Amino acid sequence: MSPWHPNSSLVCNQPIVHFPAQSGIAMVTTLILLLVITAMGLIAYIASVQSDLVSAVSDKSLSIEAGEACVDDAIDWRSSSEGRSWLNIAILNKPENLLKLPGGALLGKTV
Repeated sequence: MSPWHPNSSLVCNQPIVHFPAQSGIAMVTTLILLLVITAMGLIAYIASVQSDLVSAVSDKSLSIEAGEACVDDAIDWRSSSEGRSWLNIAILNKPENLLKLPGGALLGKTV
């Protein structure tokens, strides 16, 4: 006789036990906790992005002040003797000669 035959000794002949209906409270609780954790993560992400935006805006005034200081320094340098001589060379000569001056990028090199 085949082991899959209903009268085989391998087939369980005991009646199936039915457990009482469960309400599924564990799954409901787990889903609610998952929703709460997801909301907390989303709020933390949004707070992080907002803090980056706020720090960028608060640093903007510092950047503007640094730019204004740089322009002021350039005007002061232009008024100095070094700045006047540099501008005279720029007006009289070709612009590429400015790069050959001491401190220029092409000092000692040929183009």
